Amino acid sequence: MVSQMNVKKILNFIFIFFGVISIILFIFVITVFFYGKFYNIDQNEPNFNEIPNEILNENDNDFENDIYEDVFIEVDDQFFDITEEDEPEIFAENTEEIVEEEIIYKLNTEEPNKNTDEFGKEIFIYPSPLLIKRSEELQALIAPETEYADDDYFQNTVFFGDSMIACLQRYVTKIRKSGNEDFMNGSHFISSINLGAANSQKPITETSWHPVFNGEKQYPQDILEQIEDIEKIYIMLGINDIGFFEIDEYLYHYSVMLEAIREKLPEITVIILPITPHTHNGERKYIFNYKIEKYNNSLIKFAYENRCYFVDVAEILKDKTGYIPINWTYDDRCHLSDIGNVHLIDYIRTHAIYEPFMTDEERIAWEIMQQEIAEQQRLEEEKIEKERPENGRKKKEHSN
Repeated sequence: MVSQMNVKKILNFIFIFFGVISIILFIFVITVFFYGKFYNIDQNEPNFNEIPNEILNENDNDFENDIYEDVFIEVDDQFFDITEEDEPEIFAENTEEIVEEEIIYKLNTEEPNKNTDEFGKEIFIYPSPLLIKRSEELQALIAPETEYADDDYFQNTVFFGDSMIACLQRYVTKIRKSGNEDFMNGSHFISSINLGAANSQKPITETSWHPVFNGEKQYPQDILEQIEDIEKIYIMLGINDIGFFEIDEYLYHYSVMLEAIREKLPEITVIILPITPHTHNGERKYIFNYKIEKYNNSLIKFAYENRCYFVDVAEILKDKTGYIPINWTYDDRCHLSDIGNVHLIDYIRTHAIYEPFMTDEERIAWEIMQQEIAEQQRLEEEKIEKERPENGRKKKEHSN
């Protein structure tokens, strides 16, 4: 009898023990499920629906003449407006392990090559950006190198664009708050993640990606009109366009946006910046460096034909394989880290723009006109010198 009681007690203990463990595990699973759903533990799949657009959308009153109204959230996939279903797995080696010859010959096609790995998982191999060549004619249309421009160069300058400009703004703000308040002195920033040339002119809605200024979403041209004494604007847009539009469509949307800006500010000097290349691991099915190179080559010609300068900051951002070094980004894609922004700003400083855009023909005509004006001034000065009274007296005394 006693032994049966002991057995029952032991069985009851075991039952209660495993029951408690089961309840604890159940509570843990439920907690992880709901926590992951609403707060997203998995860093690779952030839940941006729970993040308000106004986050980090603050006015910074520490620096006069600066604009800090734009929406900027440190996000990953949402920069590109590509759904999870569109995201292929990446087949790319580490930057340090890839030599130039392997990149050049790894795939001689224009589209990513769909394949499967040893586990049957879908992967993509992307064509090398080094396969895209730039003609001498196109290269001649790019803004040349200049002497290093100091901080005063950025007076009355606006940087307008997508998340890349937001990253630049974050860096500039960081430097100013660290004590160097005159860094890029007088520059303004207008940006919004997921902004593109196409959606910049679409109707403004609660879900649109228009930049925020004075507490409300506005068209970029309307924001620019409210900033006093703007002389030049740097534009970087395209990373959110090329996944959805062919080159001619992308350039059409760009032209519509330019027209809207120039309607408000007809005298402004426009400087177009290229679409930023990606790291090896940052390429995606619809956004990869080979494709970006093709779009940028078309953007160079577009800039010239639309009386805009083209400053090729992508040149300094790429390594010998045509990709951004990983440590120049903070997300191993395309969004620049502090060191990446240092190189970008230095390139802009050494390719400064000081005068309104002129074609080669216009520049030649302008130089001829300046020579004619100088010659006319010289003749007038000689005439005035001859007509002075003392010159007349000298002539008379000489004749006597």
